[in-house]
Amino acid sequence: MLTSTSILAFHEMETEGSETSLKMKNQPDYSAASPPATPSHGGVVFAEYVGATWCGPCMGASSPSLKQLAYDLPNDFTYVSFVDSNPNDHSSIGRVNHIMTNSNGYPTTAFADASSGTYFVVGGGGSDTDGDGYADSQFDSVFTSGGNMVNPQDYDIKVTQVTNGNNLDIEIEAEYLGTGTSTVYVYAAVTEKVCTTAYDDGSYPHYCWAAWLTTGGNKNGAGGFQMFTLSANSPQTASWTVPANTAGGGASNTVTVAALMSGPHTTWNDFYVAGNSDMGPLIDVEVTSFSVTNDDWNGNGFEVGDQFSVSALVTNNGDEAYTSGGSLNIYHVKGPNQEDLIYTNSLQAFSTSGATQTFQTTFDSSSVSSNVQSTSLRAELVGLTADKNSGNNAKTSTHNLDKAPTANNPVLLTSSQVERGQKINVEVNANSNDQVDDLSTMTPTLHVGPSGTTDQWSTEWIDGTPTLRPDGNFYQFTLDAPDTAPAGSYDIKVMFTDNRGHNSQDAFKTNAFELMNAKPVINPYPIPTVKVSTSEKLSMIGHISDAETSNENLVVTSQSANFVAWHPETFELEVLFNEIPTNADGDVQVASMYVTVDDGVETHSNTLLFNVIENGMPRWEALPSQGFDEGGQISFDLRPYLSDTDDNGNPTSVDLLDVSVIGNEHENMVKTSLSGFILSINSVDDDVFGLVSIDLRASDGIKQSDTTLVVNINGINDAPTFDGSIFEDEILVVGQSKTYDLKEIITDVDDSDEEARLYTTISTDESGALTWRASLGELNLKYMTPGDHTVLVRTVDRNSDFNEYQFTIQVVSDLPLTVVKDELEVGDVLVTVENLNQGQVPIFTFELHSDLGLTDLQGSFQICSISLGVCYDRQEFTFEDGESPWTLEIKPAGKLYVESDDELKLDLSAIDANGFDREMSEYTKWFVTEGAGETNTDSTQSGTQEDLTDDEINQKLSDIEEELLVINAQINLIVDDSDPQKLIYQEEKQELLDERTRLECLKSTSNCNSVEANVQNSVFEFDMMTMGLGGFIALLVVVLMFLLFAKGRDSEPEWNYENPHLDSLANSAYGGAAPVFQNTIVPSGPPIPPGGIPAGWTMDQWRHYGQSYLDGKL
Repeated sequence: MLTSTSILAFHEMETEGSETSLKMKNQPDYSAASPPATPSHGGVVFAEYVGATWCGPCMGASSPSLKQLAYDLPNDFTYVSFVDSNPNDHSSIGRVNHIMTNSNGYPTTAFADASSGTYFVVGGGGSDTDGDGYADSQFDSVFTSGGNMVNPQDYDIKVTQVTNGNNLDIEIEAEYLGTGTSTVYVYAAVTEKVCTTAYDDGSYPHYCWAAWLTTGGNKNGAGGFQMFTLSANSPQTASWTVPANTAGGGASNTVTVAALMSGPHTTWNDFYVAGNSDMGPLIDVEVTSFSVTNDDWNGNGFEVGDQFSVSALVTNNGDEAYTSGGSLNIYHVKGPNQEDLIYTNSLQAFSTSGATQTFQTTFDSSSVSSNVQSTSLRAELVGLTADKNSGNNAKTSTHNLDKAPTANNPVLLTSSQVERGQKINVEVNANSNDQVDDLSTMTPTLHVGPSGTTDQWSTEWIDGTPTLRPDGNFYQFTLDAPDTAPAGSYDIKVMFTDNRGHNSQDAFKTNAFELMNAKPVINPYPIPTVKVSTSEKLSMIGHISDAETSNENLVVTSQSANFVAWHPETFELEVLFNEIPTNADGDVQVASMYVTVDDGVETHSNTLLFNVIENGMPRWEALPSQGFDEGGQISFDLRPYLSDTDDNGNPTSVDLLDVSVIGNEHENMVKTSLSGFILSINSVDDDVFGLVSIDLRASDGIKQSDTTLVVNINGINDAPTFDGSIFEDEILVVGQSKTYDLKEIITDVDDSDEEARLYTTISTDESGALTWRASLGELNLKYMTPGDHTVLVRTVDRNSDFNEYQFTIQVVSDLPLTVVKDELEVGDVLVTVENLNQGQVPIFTFELHSDLGLTDLQGSFQICSISLGVCYDRQEFTFEDGESPWTLEIKPAGKLYVESDDELKLDLSAIDANGFDREMSEYTKWFVTEGAGETNTDSTQSGTQEDLTDDEINQKLSDIEEELLVINAQINLIVDDSDPQKLIYQEEKQELLDERTRLECLKSTSNCNSVEANVQNSVFEFDMMTMGLGGFIALLVVVLMFLLFAKGRDSEPEWNYENPHLDSLANSAYGGAAPVFQNTIVPSGPPIPPGGIPAGWTMDQWRHYGQSYLDGKL
């Protein structure tokens, strides 16, 4: 068992002024999160540790592990450290050698004087449990197992350490709790709680040995440990007094460590119990606050006789309840070693930690000497038991005596010869005579009077207020002689008053300065009255005078526009005021006129005042400015701001006044209207803002007056806008770029358009298709995929207000070009034709028919045979840019005219005003009629119109197709084109084709205007039927083709451009083309694509239809 006490006296800081608290660096952080279990015996464990400053395991394991135990379990473990660069004994008892007897190196730690085994540990160990880089658990198991202590329950030790001035009073009390007697030896050492010697890594050991108490506190003293023979339950004590600086760091860093052991230090012993002066519950009673309040004055300082209310608060800061008595004393401290007890009261029991007690009394300062500068009261706790912190047992309150100040003589800073109008600077100061006031809390009062007098002191000379110099040592006054002050010598006096109202005696500066010749006097009072817009003469008697000059000899002048003339003979001033002066609120003000009076020697200037009254003209009070937000309006009643008088200034009714608007500074911002006295003001739109002045006039029919109303239209920030019409009906072509100028499209009514562009962001749904050059206002779009694309526009201003827009732009592979044949149709190019008859040469006329701004028109006509299904001529053309129309004559190659079997197909392209290519999506076609006057879109059918259903027609067409299949095979078997039988087959085939065409036109879904399309469809239908016929037809075709090949290709004419009609294979599908090629036609087929011609096509078909295939029109 143990108890211990460590008391630090209040006087320590006063008596040991040189002592400073020890501040150590690089100390490991400790945490008691997981301390080891305490020994089962319940006693305090004691250890001794020897290490070196350079020893790694010392600084990294053993020392921090010991510190951790002492930190986590301060009432269950204590130890003593012996640490140096080369540890050795500093006393004759040889304790280090004793510990190291069985050790081979550092660190060595011995628990309870162990010399071997579990409790004798050589070297480091343990683990870092808190992550600070130091092992902290090396001795946890040794501690928990009891630490080698013997019968700790039979002994008790109490260590008390009290600071007493420059010394430490240390007492150790030992008690045997068993039966009979017991002889023990007292192990007692003074230690440094934080050692002044550091390890090489900058960390510090704890509880470093400083001195043995049993040798009288002498670090190198001789002698052994003190022996006690203890009787049961009879405590014995031993006490020592050592210097407070025995341990490095002074009293605040000193801990006394003690233990009871079975024998002297020269032997190996059992350790019974241990303790230190930091152990045990904290006992700390404190004077927490001490308040002394002056009941007679709420400022600084006091006067003798003031009454004070005194209050002290005492708090128990200890760990447990405090019931050991003590008293609170309050003293009047008169001086060194001079104090009177004015109050005492006993402490009651503090039942808990943190409990408080309040003590109150009063103090009458009548007993304070008026010669002192200050007096103090002190509250102090006395008679406490085992209080460990006497430093907080007293508090003092000091109060300064407030005394009357002493003024010093004024000092003149300017010349002592003073001209009128010349400023005079005077400097004054005073002594406060106390520690309460300084010049900043004292107020000077200065007077000026004629020298040699005592009853003519005046403050009229003072110009403004006195100013305290920056250094706080002087006040400076500025003086200016009153106009009525006569010339002569003047004295100055000053008095100071402090905050408490104490006045100093007057301090004088006699014959301080001499005032030179007096100037004319101008007095504005009493204020005369004149009518507005009326010239009036006013007597200046009482307003203008001069001490040395008669009135008629004074000359009055003024630069004011209201000055008319000065009449010296009558001493009158003539004035004319054209308006009644008002302030910003419309209140009538006194009119002023600055005049100069010349007495022949000197001049003086000042201001005269005039009351200007009405003369019968309507008057406006100042109209308060009005305001509203953008796009708003306001109505304003003018009647309360109008008044009218008769010619004598008497008020008359304003109801008969006529009010009108005579001016609007910004008619593009507001519109005004009047209904009686109600003025309505409306904003013209939602964007205008700023100040507008509206001029108003009031008239009574004879006289009139004007005023101005200021209207403020509050600007409400509008986000920038984007004119989306630029993208309306916008169509772009794949791969073609277009640049848009958005400088006029993005606008901001509140801020700069250019700034709005810089904040604007534009994006689209196709990566890389958009380039936005905000600084130039240029947007470039170039899409590579067709379809509808989205453009997102976000316009933002400097205030982060924004608008968002979304537009859809159509992107096509090619922009369409529409050709129409009738001027009533909607299209881009109007094409009309003349002479489209058999045996004539057609003339086509092209005219621009839309506002696309088309240029670079170029195209081609294909001339095709309807019956043969072959286009035998293609003529290309280009029109020069310029004004349409253009004409074009189409004469088939090798012919003089067109025939009734011909079809003309137009393909046209151009470039529009935006630079985009425009192309036709399909051919426009014309058919040659048989004779003049017939239409070019209808086919002429022979024979009688049959009344057949579509099903019946389809059956007949199917039969025709089968017959055509057979007759085509027969024609192909005959190589000689001049063979009569072949010609017969060809005529039969033509009849079948004509019949097929006629039947097609009889169908209800027929469109006989596109004959060529019908022919082509029939040809492809025929091919499909051919592919779908049964084995008989397929076998027949194969046999016929084999026979054709067997006849030998050497006999075939070779294909060439001069004789294309000799290609029987190319013409076989159309029944021969020899009649068509009577005149040589130069074909112009397109280049063959890399993948070859389409499957199933012949080269002849490719020459005629290949371009349409490439254009995607088939």
